[in-house]
Amino acid sequence: MYTAEEFTVTADTSFGETALPDGQFAMVFEMRDSAGNYAWSDAVIFDCLNGEITTTVSAD
Repeated sequence: MYTAEEFTVTADTSFGETALPDGQFAMVFEMRDSAGNYAWSDAVIFDCLNGEITTTVSAD
């Protein structure tokens, strides 16, 4: 696991799409509040093959 890029969400923040290379990826969100508290979301694993993204959702 590594940090790809850190950024701060503001009122002017916008998100877009970009092509991913073939492979398996994970996405985790880190949230921090003004008091310095933080929490992480559960990781979501997904696969990209030929521009198609697939994932499996399972209940714990």
